[in-house]
Amino acid sequence: MKNREIFTGCAFSILLVFTACGEQGTSQQDNSRQYKALLDRLGEAHKNRDIDAVMSLFAEDSVFINTDGRRLEDHDEIRALYSMVWNAVTDFRLNNWRYLVDGDHAAVQWNLSGTSASGDGERLTVEPCYLITFRDGKIAVMHLYVKPKHE
Repeated sequence: MKNREIFTGCAFSILLVFTACGEQGTSQQDNSRQYKALLDRLGEAHKNRDIDAVMSLFAEDSVFINTDGRRLEDHDEIRALYSMVWNAVTDFRLNNWRYLVDGDHAAVQWNLSGTSASGDGERLTVEPCYLITFRDGKIAVMHLYVKPKHE
């Protein structure tokens, strides 16, 4: 539990830095509502394993930075990563989708659980976190961080 609290604290501390960088005016508040709706759609697309819906939320020139630091800079690469993850877990379950939005930035956390598709029956539980930068109503940059947890 302590590690989870630290992980949560780190993600949301980053948003405090974003907040300290400027005040939210009316247009930022409008963007915040728009981005919260986008994140709700992203969560539903994850739950439904709807790759087309996920990809529709990314800007054409978006960058996805994976947990190993690898930069995916086109939709085909991002699509392939999502497909690989969703195919690796047979009974993919997403729980506790939650986020904070500040201006053009967001932190998103959730729990993912399921059974490894490798055939060994291993139960997997991970706690991913996205740090997102938005531009023009789309995801421009997405950083993925994952804290693995085995049951």
